Amino acid sequence: MADGPHTATGWNIDLDGLEQLLLDLHARCPGQPLVITENGSGL
Repeated sequence: MADGPHTATGWNIDLDGLEQLLLDLHARCPGQPLVITENGSGL
């Protein structure tokens, strides 16, 4: 299991991973609007 905080269901909370994903998407698709509609956390 990865280090760091976890949800009640045991999922690792990795904010750096989300940030890297968003930066990669921005680099690959400049100018493309992006809307996050669900955070997927299992609190």
